[in-house]
Amino acid sequence: MLATATYDSIHNVSTVTFSDGNHDNDIAIRLSGNYTDDGWQFFDDGHGGTVVELASASIDRWTNSAGGAWNVTGNWSAGVPTTPTNVAINAPGTYTVDSTGNVDINSMAIGAGVTLLTEHGTLFTVEAVQ
Repeated sequence: MLATATYDSIHNVSTVTFSDGNHDNDIAIRLSGNYTDDGWQFFDDGHGGTVVELASASIDRWTNSAGGAWNVTGNWSAGVPTTPTNVAINAPGTYTVDSTGNVDINSMAIGAGVTLLTEHGTLFTVEAVQ
């Protein structure tokens, strides 16, 4: 599969197009904003699908495939995520991540087999991404 990215500066729209070479089967994803300076990375989701991420975006990855507490620095590749952070909880396995306090992050992707728990009375905010 071939993936290409283009940017329309007049409409401020980035387009990622996936093609198997037969253009009748192309799939295009359009995003508001300019992502041309960023590379894309692709991962098998383990269930027949594909995860697409901006390669240069700062992504803090969950590293503990046994599960654990959200606010433990050692469970993350770049420390406990904060407001501007993009988060990926996709370490292999079936496990639970437990958030006991307020969380405010930029974006989040969660892999199959992961359960995310939050405590009653806390806020778990994932900011809108432009």
